[in-house]
Amino acid sequence: MVASPPLPAGDSSSARASRTSGLAVTSLVLGLLSFFLFFITSIPGLICGIMGLKRIARSQAGGGGPRLTGRGLAIAGIVLSTITTLASVVLGLLVWPAFQAARDSAAQWNTVNNFKQIMLAMHTAEQGTKAFPAAIVDADNKPLLSWRVAILPFLADEQAAQLFAEFHLDEPWDSDHNKTLIPRMPAVFASLRRPASSGLTDVVVPAGPGMAFSEPEAVITLKPAGKSALAGVPSSAFADGMSKTAFVLEIPGVEVPWTKPADSVGDLAAVWATLKQNGIRRVVVGTADAAVSRIRTDTSPESVRALFSKAGGDVAEIED
Repeated sequence: MVASPPLPAGDSSSARASRTSGLAVTSLVLGLLSFFLFFITSIPGLICGIMGLKRIARSQAGGGGPRLTGRGLAIAGIVLSTITTLASVVLGLLVWPAFQAARDSAAQWNTVNNFKQIMLAMHTAEQGTKAFPAAIVDADNKPLLSWRVAILPFLADEQAAQLFAEFHLDEPWDSDHNKTLIPRMPAVFASLRRPASSGLTDVVVPAGPGMAFSEPEAVITLKPAGKSALAGVPSSAFADGMSKTAFVLEIPGVEVPWTKPADSVGDLAAVWATLKQNGIRRVVVGTADAAVSRIRTDTSPESVRALFSKAGGDVAEIED
């Protein structure tokens, strides 16, 4: 019997079976799909391609198991996935500002619709009480509950009227009973930035010196409490004209418990400047004639102060 000649050195691998790496094939498929699905498949495609190259290199270096091929497929998958990943990043950087602007615009238009309901409630209340509600106060004219609570019966919402009936009107907003009602804030006072269940709002009235809700007076005693009254401002106080005097506004970033009698009392021209620095382009404002506008934050400080003055003799001319 003739012995078989030995295999030449280095040729032992030729006796091993070979097959295409499944990871390499997967990487190529995911890379092609990434042109349609972007990050959903491009990142997995990169990972599969890199792992595939490593396994192919180990199998070709020797050892047990089949000899893996498909290095070109893995490289192609990596290249395709890398291209779409980078393209997705660039596209995201270009689209994100527009998306943010669209979201902010949607939030503001939601606020505009809410303001229309608030302004209608304010004017309905004024017809019955001869004053726009500023707060619910005690016998010493100390504020107990906010104007938001005061207008609940005048909102076009039966649940709001029922909620008003649950308040203890002769107790402060943070009494043991009244504070349990904070999470039930009506959606009309909420924004897209936070849920109504938070009980926090950025819808306030201007109450600083010379502004719409400065120096409110008690107008009617509230029943059945008897120990509290509704404080408000009569329409006659708006000497500059109701259509030229800011009445309600949204200040993004403010977080006020909706039942708390706390409103904007500072220099709103400075607030406008801060909002502009923070990238806010417009602020939703309702004027005393029930009109709602979006006022630009690049409006001059003089015009802003005139807008929020109710009897200063300076009428603002502001473009929406």
